[in-house]
Amino acid sequence: MDTLTFGAAQNAFRERSNKVGRKGIQTALQLANALAGKAGKLCGSAKFEDRGAADWNPALEGAFLADVVGYCILYANHRGLDLGAEVRAKFNADSDRLGAAGCLLVS
Repeated sequence: MDTLTFGAAQNAFRERSNKVGRKGIQTALQLANALAGKAGKLCGSAKFEDRGAADWNPALEGAFLADVVGYCILYANHRGLDLGAEVRAKFNADSDRLGAAGCLLVS
């Protein structure tokens, strides 16, 4: 299976948005709220698993996680951010702060 990069995902999301439009989500606040909603569903799924619920569904949890990442990509595109560069910079700053500077992501 090919590795998906943030850059390739951002380009694919831009291309799809150009073809089908934004489907009612127009503002940064709407995107952030949609992202929070999907993150809430992911948290709910983790809560069910933590409580030993018989109906916990790991495939559904994977779909919620993919939705969260998708909305992160849409938000980054809306704001003109390079998501890969943002993740790299934050990871590297946190690694340095935690004393794990050898764990840097490089470009």
